[in-house]
Amino acid sequence: MSIRQEPHLVANGRRLASRAIVLQSLQSIPAYAFKRVIVPITDSFFDNRTDETWAGLGVASNADEHAFDYEPLGFAMVTIEQFIGGSIHDNNMIVTTDEVMIAGQVEPYYPNLKGRDRLLQIPEWQPKKGDLFCLLLASDDYIYMECVGRTGSSIMADFGAKYVFNQKFNLDFLPVFDESKLDDVGALD
Repeated sequence: MSIRQEPHLVANGRRLASRAIVLQSLQSIPAYAFKRVIVPITDSFFDNRTDETWAGLGVASNADEHAFDYEPLGFAMVTIEQFIGGSIHDNNMIVTTDEVMIAGQVEPYYPNLKGRDRLLQIPEWQPKKGDLFCLLLASDDYIYMECVGRTGSSIMADFGAKYVFNQKFNLDFLPVFDESKLDDVGALD
C-alpha cells in the first residue's frame, strides 16, 4: 500500500468514470444476472462430491459439474467492447451465431435508484466465472451469455475488468428463467 493517498483517489475516480460510462452509454445492454449453484445430493453414498456421478464418468472441474441450477443475482448493464468470434460454418461462409464469444464490461446496479445514487451505490455481487447473463436486446428478444473468464482492463486491478462471455442456448425451460416471476422495472435514467 502506498503512503500517499493521491494514487488511490485517482484510481477510485477512474473506477467511477468507467462505471458511469457503462451505466449510461447508449451501447450498453440491460441484463439480468444469475449465479450458478451446485445442487446438493442428499442421498449419496460418497464422501467426496467429485466421486458422485449421474450416469457419467465424473467431473474434471466445476465447469463440468452436471448437478447445478441458477439463482437470481440482480440487474446489470453490459457494454460489449470486442467480438472475439465463434465457430465457422462447415462451408467457410459465416461464423455461426449460436456460438458467439464477446468481451466487455459489466456493472451491476440497483434498478430502483436514479441518477447519482445508482452510480455510487454498487451492489454487493460482482460477476464471476459461471454466472449467466440474460441480455435484453429488445422487449421480446434476448440472449443468454455465460461468463467464462475475466481480464484486467488496466495495470490497476481496481479500475475495472473485462469479462469474456460465451453464448448459451435458450434456457427458458428452467423454472428460474420464468419471466412471469421477474418484476418489470422502468427504463434507465
